[in-house]
Amino acid sequence: MKKTNSLKRITNLIAVMVILLGVIPFTAVVNITTVYADGEETTEPAVPAAEEAPEAEETAPTTEEDVETEGVEAAEEVDVAEEAEAEEEVLPEAIETVEEEIAEVEATVDVSEIVEALSEAEVQIVDESGETLPLASVEAVEVLAYSDPFLWDDNLGKWVGFADNANGCPANVICNVSATPFQAAVEYSESPNRGNVIYVASGNYEEDNVVVNTAGLSFTAFQTITVPDTNVVPVYTSGYALVNKITINVELGTIEGVYAKEVIVNESGKTGGRLDDAMALVNDGGTIEADMVIYNSGGQKRVKDAHHSSVNFEWECGEPNAPIWIGRTYRMTLMDLTNQKILDYYIAHGDERVDVDGYNDSSDRKFGTSHSYAGPYLDLSAAARMEDLLIGVNLSEADAWGNLDEERIYWYLLGNTGYDNNSNEITLTDDQQTIANRITPESAYSDIEKSHSVWFLWPEYEYNFNRTVSPILDSSDRRQLTFFSYETRVVYGCLDPEAENYDPNATEDNEDCVYPETPPTTTTALVPAVGGLDLITAGIGHTCALTAKEGLECWGLNEFGQVGDSSFDDTLVPVDVAGIDPGGVINLVSGIHHTCVLTSANEVFCWGLNNSGQLGDGTTENRNEPILVDELEGKIISISAGAEFTCALNDASDVFCWGNNSSGQLNDGTEIHSSIPVKTTTVSSDTVLISGGSSELQGITSDGVMQLWNSQPVIPVTGLPEEDNAFVSADRFTEGGCTMTDAGDVNCWGGITDAQVKGAVVNDMLSSGKGHACTMKPEGLVCWGNNSNGQLGDDSLDDSLEETLVTKLEQGVIALAAGMKHTCVIYTDETIACWGLNDYGQLGNDTLNDSMVPVNTK
Repeated sequence: MKKTNSLKRITNLIAVMVILLGVIPFTAVVNITTVYADGEETTEPAVPAAEEAPEAEETAPTTEEDVETEGVEAAEEVDVAEEAEAEEEVLPEAIETVEEEIAEVEATVDVSEIVEALSEAEVQIVDESGETLPLASVEAVEVLAYSDPFLWDDNLGKWVGFADNANGCPANVICNVSATPFQAAVEYSESPNRGNVIYVASGNYEEDNVVVNTAGLSFTAFQTITVPDTNVVPVYTSGYALVNKITINVELGTIEGVYAKEVIVNESGKTGGRLDDAMALVNDGGTIEADMVIYNSGGQKRVKDAHHSSVNFEWECGEPNAPIWIGRTYRMTLMDLTNQKILDYYIAHGDERVDVDGYNDSSDRKFGTSHSYAGPYLDLSAAARMEDLLIGVNLSEADAWGNLDEERIYWYLLGNTGYDNNSNEITLTDDQQTIANRITPESAYSDIEKSHSVWFLWPEYEYNFNRTVSPILDSSDRRQLTFFSYETRVVYGCLDPEAENYDPNATEDNEDCVYPETPPTTTTALVPAVGGLDLITAGIGHTCALTAKEGLECWGLNEFGQVGDSSFDDTLVPVDVAGIDPGGVINLVSGIHHTCVLTSANEVFCWGLNNSGQLGDGTTENRNEPILVDELEGKIISISAGAEFTCALNDASDVFCWGNNSSGQLNDGTEIHSSIPVKTTTVSSDTVLISGGSSELQGITSDGVMQLWNSQPVIPVTGLPEEDNAFVSADRFTEGGCTMTDAGDVNCWGGITDAQVKGAVVNDMLSSGKGHACTMKPEGLVCWGNNSNGQLGDDSLDDSLEETLVTKLEQGVIALAAGMKHTCVIYTDETIACWGLNDYGQLGNDTLNDSMVPVNTK
């Protein structure tokens, strides 16, 4: 059964009305046909379109006498009954005339022309409640457009469709009821003299297994469609249809907009299905099951479709000497880099590039001691290693690596050091290690064109010995996954997530998007260009967040324009930031009353309070929408906002600051405010991370030393570890802040209570407010310190000298921000929750009520 996103479904319109209205002549007296969502139709006589009733009449005449008294010209005077009979007599002749003229009708006729014809014919379309839909509305177009799969039958000379109800097919299509319409259409295609193209309406077809046995069968998904009464190709807009599972036992034709979560290439005993068809058919993130063979070709190992040798690819050992036998046939499941089974495998097979004892020596390797380890200490997540591998594959294609370079560098990028699984020592050459080091952990090639991708091969069965096999890692059998790289194909489809026929698999826009309303003038739901980031920040009374789901939004206090929506009005709910493409935002920060972003185009934009020049635009004028910061140098890798100043760090470890300089926080040797960026002169040259505080810039150097800089000499903070600091979050509201070490120890000073948190998750999820701070631990999110307005989220107003678990979080947390007296998070599904002070609407839940527990934004 299909689930579709259409608003209404009104179907089974008379064929001549849907396709050919405007060609058939209508007499002066016409009937109004009303089509209801349940398929019921009613027809009533109406006033002729060319002559309206007198103003005194509020309703159209409904009797013969009423019609006659309206002054209908004598040549057209007939009673309603005679008119209906005349129309019945004329209709076949009219249809015949239309069939003769159909070749003259332009193939570009679209739904809007049909709507116009229906309007001229006075056909009403209503929703389930009986409310009339404007024919020009998208809703009206949708109720005409949606149907289930159909194809042409030469034997009948008709279009034949399949739906889960008798009203599920468009005009000119014979409708057959089936609980599995997609499978029914495919099976119908198996008989002779039937069309080889199945047209499939957009939607999810929750059918367990659609089996294809018709060679050359093609699939075309549509969003809206105009179906002629001959086998002329219908006029349609592209669609996106998703099936749970498709098995292909034959070679397919073309595939446009139809995908499956799981594709099986050939049932047992079948050999006609092809791997390349499956790769075109599988949905992003889906799996393929196929028979595969590894073979030698000109000194290179390749992998091929076991039954179609022309379908072959370069085989990449996940690790040298992996136990996959050359020349044997395996039943493989193909999984992409994002597949959870693959990620789980590499979680179990962790990153071996770990600093064990703080020294660069042999103990840092899981295996072997005979050579020194040249690479950086990493310990990356499985997902991060997959990203590095994808960069490596594309870099190899761009630079034409040799086989040995690929073998060793891929092995290293997957987290291996020392020895392979067969106890063979693996040593990267200096050149290979240099390339690998540039790819990870912060890739110098992150913007490389991704023209190639990867399918991991998960062996399930070995035919030669009729035995089940598995790459599962355990104590007795250490095997390693292998994969092959392939050139990603060009897929044309609608790229706009706001459109109804958005195709997530598309790589090129076909400019054929269909929108539920007037297309938006700005995009507010794009995945960021770098890394798919989810970011959140909070000031005194405002909050801003970036998600792929909602784009870049702000809410709360807007006295100085810090919300960035082109107004100075406070808002209790999130609103879009004006003039910024959220798809390019890679860093989001806020001071007490201003906000800034860094984009992948190496541009910094700021908005809000500008009394000290903290927006960096050369003025002190407050801005209620983003303004570009001038005169930055180099590739900016991060930004940070202090109370009333802002700083940027480039890839050469140069720091530029602008704004308030009353305490020398711009670090340019003066105490003069600056409305344009100035290069710091006192910040350490090996700085890798910065965080703006109240009156000083805080940072961490490459050796893990935490430092504070302003007009005073470098300020040491007592009680902090001398080294091994991984992250710092400055307090922008009073003096102080918190750091996190490589071991997950959190240390705070100044106005924030030092709760001596241990065992925190080591990442950037540490955030300081005014007198309170929060971080993530394995058991959940914890906060400590001042709780006067519930900002700790523990369902109390009690201050806490120790960490306290935030209660009533609905999901896992992927981003965190502490404002002055409120705290916010982004959940794993990219919804947002906040708690604490809400005097300006900074919680975003459409109230001004404080909350001691997380509440979702609106």
